[in-house]
This record gives sequence, structure tokens and C-alpha cells, in this order.
Amino acid sequence: MASSFSHFYKRDAQERLQIIADHSGLSDAQSAQLVSRAAQGDAKALIENYLTAFQLPEGVAVNFQINDHDYVVPMVTEEPSVIAAASNGAKTIADAGGIQAEVKSRLLMGQIVLSDVKVFASIDDWVALHTDELLEVARKAHPTIVSRGGGPRSIRTRDLGEGYVSIDLYADVKAAMGANMLNTMLEAMAEVIQTKLHHTTLFSILSNTADQSLATAPAVFR
Repeated sequence: MASSFSHFYKRDAQERLQIIADHSGLSDAQSAQLVSRAAQGDAKALIENYLTAFQLPEGVAVNFQINDHDYVVPMVTEEPSVIAAASNGAKTIADAGGIQAEVKSRLLMGQIVLSDVKVFASIDDWVALHTDELLEVARKAHPTIVSRGGGPRSIRTRDLGEGYVSIDLYADVKAAMGANMLNTMLEAMAEVIQTKLHHTTLFSILSNTADQSLATAPAVFR
């Protein structure tokens, strides 16, 4: 960790800003923008490592080492000790080798939901028989993500009970948040499903379930 952050909390606001500007390569315009947001009054006394302010004071947590790179983390809070604790914990972790973050899986799931289904097996069998076709429809709906190595990966069906069936699409959205692209794929699939099954879809939308989108960031305390 750069020695310039030693006793960072003891520096005045201008010194902190200069250290951050040098560390992060901020332009004069970017530094001036931080200065322009500086609060008057008691904001500087509320938190550690004060730098600038939004509606609440903003400071920076230091000492974060993630995947062998050093970072400062902006934090907006009115609560004392939060930034100090984060900085102190980050230093302990950095001394033990830092945080090693890794994206294990980046699959988002979206749902096409049918209602008034009399026999679940009829939908399940049809989807199984036409999975390749539906995946190809999804790929063509968003070819850009496919060209980047992402795109639709698998489809499953679930009986939700009371005549509701969900046809779930899993797609690798890479570094994108992915909601819009997944919804585009789902809508394209839903059009095919409605046409060929003669069954109106209730909705086609991204699910909040994210059990196949996993990132880990383990750290060691010594």
C-alpha cells in the first residue's frame, strides 16, 4: 500500500484531495468538482478522511487491496467510525495479502409465465422438444452479447401451481447488468411460444432470482 496514505486521517482536506488526485490520476477539472461540493459547517467533523460532500458528507476509505491493486473507496455517511473501521479492516486484510475477488458465474434468469395451463407436462414436453429453436431465437434477438462470448445458455420449465407455468431462460450477460438484453431475448421467445403453442403469456421479464450469478471476495485476517 502506498506510503502516502500513512496517517491519512491527520491530513487536512486539501492535502487529502491532492493525495487522491495523484493516486487516482484525477484531472484539474475533476479535482475542482470535488472542491465545489465541499460542505460548510460541521460536515468535516462528522466522519474520518473527509474529502467532499453530497447531501451527506463524503470521505474515502483507504488501504483496500483487491486483486493486487490498491483502491480508495468513496463513502457517503453521517455516522462516525464507519470509514475508520473500513480503512482499518482493509489494512489488516492488505497486510495478509489483500482481497482476491472472482466472478464465479454471471448467469441471469428471466421468466416467461403462462397462466391457465391445464396439463404441465404438455408445456414441459414441448419446451424440451424445441429448446434448441428457442435458444436460437434468443441468440438472434441480441447478437451483440453472443459476439462477446455471452448469450443464452439453457432453458427449464417449472410448474408453479394453480395453472401457472414458468419457462426460465438463463443467459450469460458478461459484465453488463443485463436486464434490457435479457428482456429482449424473453420477448422474442414469448412471441414464438404464443404463436406455436397458441397460449398467451402472462409476462416475460427478468427475475430477481440471481442464484446463478455469483461473485466471491475472500480475505484473510491475521
